[in-house]
Amino acid sequence: MLKELLITSPLLFVALYILYDQSRAARPADNQDNQDGHGQYEELAQDGVADGDQNAAPGYMEDMDQLEDEFDLEGDEEDMGEREGDDGSEGNQPGPSRRNRNRIVGAKKAKSLHRRDQIRAYNEYVRQRAQEEREAQRLWEEQYGDQIASEKAEREERNKRAERERQARLARAREEEEARLQAQQSSTSRLQSTIESRGQVQLRNEEDFSAAQRLANGTDLFIVGPDSDRWLVRVDDDQLKTMAKSIEASGFISFNDLAKQME
Repeated sequence: MLKELLITSPLLFVALYILYDQSRAARPADNQDNQDGHGQYEELAQDGVADGDQNAAPGYMEDMDQLEDEFDLEGDEEDMGEREGDDGSEGNQPGPSRRNRNRIVGAKKAKSLHRRDQIRAYNEYVRQRAQEEREAQRLWEEQYGDQIASEKAEREERNKRAERERQARLARAREEEEARLQAQQSSTSRLQSTIESRGQVQLRNEEDFSAAQRLANGTDLFIVGPDSDRWLVRVDDDQLKTMAKSIEASGFISFNDLAKQME
């Protein structure tokens, strides 16, 4: 949107100025008016470029040149119309021209020439400012180009180093996760094989305890014993009946008796 604004703002300025000139069509133009109008135009052009139009020169030069051609054509047509005669009936009559080449041009022709000069002056002003900007940019790059390139290379190297560190952390995390899953699978396999053959197995570490919790969930396996000596045991129907008879006889059962009956 900024680019479109920069491109269209000079055209809007010229259109507004043309409307302003057309409102003065009732008054004839003289040389002093042309000079005053040209000075006002230069002030307005400088204000417009100072507001940011100077960077838009390459984008609309072709449109401004086309406007110049249109103004030239308009002025030529007006001049030809004036040469045809006052009543328009003598334009096709043979003979020498009734007008002097050094005559004073009419008001419409003067305004057309005035607008054309204004557009040309504005185009030249914008071209000059754009060239100055390009030259200043070139000098700035020559002065600070090496420093900018060095800072860019350092920034790229920091980014690459940070990316390598990130990839290394991800690789370590994947390796740790794979090792954990492998240890968990190994512990589960050992507990399953031992519980099938002996009916009980000692839990040696936290991996065994985690695997035992998953195996005992919703099955006839139980984890018994203190934290320092935990076991995974299978309790069948006969053991449950025996424990039930002991509890009925004495009214309670100790943990030692419970552990002995589960052995």
